[in-house]
Amino acid sequence: MSANKSLLLKTRHYRWYPPENHLGYAEEVNTCDPASTILMLVDVYLPDQFDPQKPVEEQYSRLSRKDYRLWREIIEDSIAPLIHAARNAKIPVLYVCNKNDGVPMQGSAFAKKIEKSLGFRVEDAFNEIVLDSQKSAGKADSQLNFLDSVAPQQGDYFIGKTVYSGFFNTPLDTLLRNLGIKTIICAGFRLDACLMGTVLDGLYRGYDLILVRDATLACELPHEIDEQKFTQRMVLHFEALIGSSTTQAEFVNACRVLFE
Repeated sequence: MSANKSLLLKTRHYRWYPPENHLGYAEEVNTCDPASTILMLVDVYLPDQFDPQKPVEEQYSRLSRKDYRLWREIIEDSIAPLIHAARNAKIPVLYVCNKNDGVPMQGSAFAKKIEKSLGFRVEDAFNEIVLDSQKSAGKADSQLNFLDSVAPQQGDYFIGKTVYSGFFNTPLDTLLRNLGIKTIICAGFRLDACLMGTVLDGLYRGYDLILVRDATLACELPHEIDEQKFTQRMVLHFEALIGSSTTQAEFVNACRVLFE
């Protein structure tokens, strides 16, 4: 790769003006320095351990059957190619994932809200330390169930978070500044929760943010998941108020050009 080559990434943003008749979408080419760009992946693991020998319908999950299948398709078809392209282009890969390591959370407002609205205990779901008693009850050793195609490798970066935002009480900002990062290419789950909380904090800290819009998913209502209505609206929200967006194919092609 030539040291002088830039990552030329076709992006779009949304112009939410004038009030009565929006100008709407606009496209541009972002010129990114590969040396100051990072691919940030938020919660790109499967959130439950499924037995591949059993039908999905027979196994409990925090996700619906459609949600689980769509989540997995996005990981395999969109996120895996992003990671492969970034590594080939020598663009660093950063994983930001739920990871607690035993910090008590049951008394927090965040944990109470998660249990009330999502129906699970955050201290169990985010905890990497699993007791023998929990193992005997059928709990997995780790809730970070990465598919092989997207698993972290030596040389990648990893930040564990305990709330939606990967910047809250973590060394993420320090890591990015030490690496000289200015542009964050982001993908992962969920666009309206952990990914959104993280990119908002990134915006406030002065980073340029580019969302890979076909490599993410929001929390869809059951009757809207086929059309991904909420995901589309959250993408537009991102494009209007936070940053710009691109596609998996655009990023992969831009990375490939670096070697021509």
